[in-house]
Amino acid sequence: LFSLILFCFCFCSYQLEALDNAIRENTIVYLETGSGKTLIAVMLLRSYAHHLRKPSPQIAVFLVPKVVLVSQVCRFLSYIYDGDAFC
Repeated sequence: LFSLILFCFCFCSYQLEALDNAIRENTIVYLETGSGKTLIAVMLLRSYAHHLRKPSPQIAVFLVPKVVLVSQVCRFLSYIYDGDAFC
């Protein structure tokens, strides 16, 4: 289901480049509001979960700098993971 949902999103080249860089090394993604940082982070979390599997493949922590972003990211994760995100 996750893969099917992601096909609904159009990835820009800069998002794919940022994701690739973040997978290979520590990376800070500095982009404007609405440029897809959350999508990049979700894909990065998925990549890490696939590779690490510790302590559990179902757990990831997503930190945000402002309280208002908590509900925004939670809604997005719940949509992507079909309601399985625990916020």
